[in-house]
Amino acid sequence: MALELRKGDELQVAISWLVTATSTAANGMTVTCLDYDLVIEGPDGNIKASSILSSSNVELIRYKAETGGTYTIKVYPIFSNSDMPDDVCIALTYGTD
Repeated sequence: MALELRKGDELQVAISWLVTATSTAANGMTVTCLDYDLVIEGPDGNIKASSILSSSNVELIRYKAETGGTYTIKVYPIFSNSDMPDDVCIALTYGTD
């Protein structure tokens, strides 16, 4: 998800998810959902902030833009194998000050 920020804007981003400890993927494989990581990339493509907690189903970032431009919010799944469970719902909320 991309959004425009001005220098000095403060971006607050949160994700949360509900999923059983193990799920069955569409191909029938059992998958264990371990975590999701939340990242903000700056206009230069470099990571400006991240939340990579492994002990929670919530990730939070509060970041003050160093420059104006297009910032990108990315969510990365961390699984025990490469198959994505088909019953995961992720909520993403963001706002700026």
